[in-house]
Amino acid sequence: MPIRFDDDPRIVMTLDAGGTNLKFSAIRGNRLLVGPISIPSEADDLARCLGNIVRGFEDVRQALPAPPVAISFAFPGPADSSGRSSASRPSSTTMATCSRTAKPSPGSCPT
Repeated sequence: MPIRFDDDPRIVMTLDAGGTNLKFSAIRGNRLLVGPISIPSEADDLARCLGNIVRGFEDVRQALPAPPVAISFAFPGPADSSGRSSASRPSSTTMATCSRTAKPSPGSCPT
């Protein structure tokens, strides 16, 4: 029997991470429960960026009526400080597929 997410009582916190902003929310039963809360990503400073991630999840958690059962992350693609444009980087789907492939074909996964 398929799961009916419209009636699912579980709460999931989410993070949509972009280069400019981190957007936090929480959903339950396919409905927005909290957020979105937008916080600058501070991508140029690792300590501030990580602190903002913690702060965003803490802000969402404090607004929830019950503890979450999961956290969902969305990232636009792999982080790259080499200056290459996003068009020259592999997509997050490619990276996820390659990481799950035991023996990818030669040249199919980025190095």
